[in-house]
Amino acid sequence: MLAQDTELKLPVPGIWIWMGVAGLILELLLLWATYHSSGHWIVLLVAGAFAAGVALYNPFWGFLLAIFVEFSGIVWGFSIPFGFFSVVAITALGWVFDVFGRMKFSIRFDFQLIWMFALLGAVLFASLDAFNLRVSLGKVLSYSKLLFFYFLILQIVRTPKQLGLIFWAMVYAMLFTIAVGILGVFFPLPILGTVEQGFRFRGLMNDPNVLALHVLIIFPIIALFVFHVRSNVKRYALVFLLILLFFVLLATFSRGATLGFGAIVLGLLYVLRRNRALLAFALAALIIGILLVPGIFWERLSSLSDIYRDPSLRWRVKLFFGALHLFLKHPFNGIGAGNFVLISHQFVAMHLAVHNTWLEVATEMGVPGFILFTGIFATYLLQLRRAAQMFARSGRRDLEFIGKGLLVGSLGIFVYASFHSIEEYFVLWTLFGLGSALYHASKSGEAGRE
Repeated sequence: MLAQDTELKLPVPGIWIWMGVAGLILELLLLWATYHSSGHWIVLLVAGAFAAGVALYNPFWGFLLAIFVEFSGIVWGFSIPFGFFSVVAITALGWVFDVFGRMKFSIRFDFQLIWMFALLGAVLFASLDAFNLRVSLGKVLSYSKLLFFYFLILQIVRTPKQLGLIFWAMVYAMLFTIAVGILGVFFPLPILGTVEQGFRFRGLMNDPNVLALHVLIIFPIIALFVFHVRSNVKRYALVFLLILLFFVLLATFSRGATLGFGAIVLGLLYVLRRNRALLAFALAALIIGILLVPGIFWERLSSLSDIYRDPSLRWRVKLFFGALHLFLKHPFNGIGAGNFVLISHQFVAMHLAVHNTWLEVATEMGVPGFILFTGIFATYLLQLRRAAQMFARSGRRDLEFIGKGLLVGSLGIFVYASFHSIEEYFVLWTLFGLGSALYHASKSGEAGRE
């Protein structure tokens, strides 16, 4: 049973002050750049110099910056090519300098790396019989980057304190992208092309569905914290954050994310099942939230019951059956990573991904790739479960909730991935890395000492 009097551990006030000041300065720079022709490049220069200095000074702070970029979508809002991976590369360089500077050449390996190297081999093997070899080999490079990013997380993130800071950096980044997105609704920023919200809210992300995915990751963790803090001030602040994330999710009009959110709610109710008071409160909050949902959202969601009412659902079904047909035709080594989008016009009048992660992996990489990818996901879940148990025993309930929240959020991600192709999303591999980092930190014996 979860404790009801857990004190929520937050970063020291000084960190929040500096993060808030940096965010305010950045927003002011964005507004200034809107009305100056050369402002775009000046903002990029200032932000780039700041990022490089932070990452080289301390690789962990560089990783926090990478988390901020990922969960805020700021480089996509600026349309900066390779912006995210540039931050990752500088962070990696900072890690190398740190290792040689301290002369501590300890490299951490784990079982997940075996799965991931094997998956990379499956991607390479599938390219041997690919429809387009060049595209398939390009995917080998993409998966190499993902594997490298996972390896970097494994080396840099070592302590429970760092894990706590990472989560709150995710929250801060989400608040930032939501704030700038709302600002873009009332004061359009020409230099941020993707901030034009239109019918579906997207913050700084290039796709409203991507913003919805990030909400699914954070929401269950915040929900667990709400029910297990002593301070009313903290509880009210977290409830406000939950309400904000709920309406942001609605504003994205993402049907896949909505179904994923339903799975998360069921998971949270299961976790809270032993405390009737908390369960009743959660159900009441859910009912009130549903009553506040505007009718236009239900109209869009109801289209799931009849695929012929919505063109996007019709071509998704055609893509699903087309991918299944190709998988049955090439079950062993697939058609080559990245190749489905090249031949999808055989099934619909567009070049599109399968919009189903599991089916796309199976179609492009065959049975071996599917087994390895699902093995990585399953190992991630087992690591989260074990980490949550270990942190509960050591008294670090905040990290226990992060582990359990990510575990519950994985239900939503699983459902979401059934409607979107996310196997190459950096955020998914970030979660894999954080799952391993949580697991190793829970075993290190440091959890009870901090």
